[in-house]
Amino acid sequence: WERQNAASKAEITKLSSALKQERDKQDEENKVGDKQKLLELIEQNKKLQVLHEQCLRDKNQAERDLDGAILALNEVKRDRKEEVASAIRKERMTLAQKTAELELALKKQGGLITRCSELENDVDDVKKKLEKAEERNSYYEERHGLIEAVVYQKKLEADIRRRDRDMKQLTRKLGIEIERRVTLTKWVR
Repeated sequence: WERQNAASKAEITKLSSALKQERDKQDEENKVGDKQKLLELIEQNKKLQVLHEQCLRDKNQAERDLDGAILALNEVKRDRKEEVASAIRKERMTLAQKTAELELALKKQGGLITRCSELENDVDDVKKKLEKAEERNSYYEERHGLIEAVVYQKKLEADIRRRDRDMKQLTRKLGIEIERRVTLTKWVR
């Protein structure tokens, strides 16, 4: 029994020693593995930090680019508004000028129409005078002779021709003014 006990003790000591060696070996391997894992984690952490810093630089650059684009867009909008406002002012000035020209043309047209009407009345008066002159001519021919009547008739005919020329000129001017008015009216619309 003692032998057996001594053998068991020796066996236990041997097993205990082997177990201790195995644990030390396992601890050593775990330390090496843990050390390797730690080194890998440190390396990954460094890579992540580099990537994070690059990401921050990219973000900052993107923000600067965005700010620049916004400033450029605002400048373009401002320039466009100024161009539109300038074009509107110019068109309003042109419209005001054309409106004034149209009003002036309408006034001239009104004056020409009045003048034409007056000339037509004058023509009627001259025709009446001519009729009376012809009556007088007949009277003079019967009573006084032909010479005085012919002179008076020539004078009246000259008056009529002069009035007809004046009326034609004014009618031509009226036609031109009416054409201008129509053109200006179309342009203003």
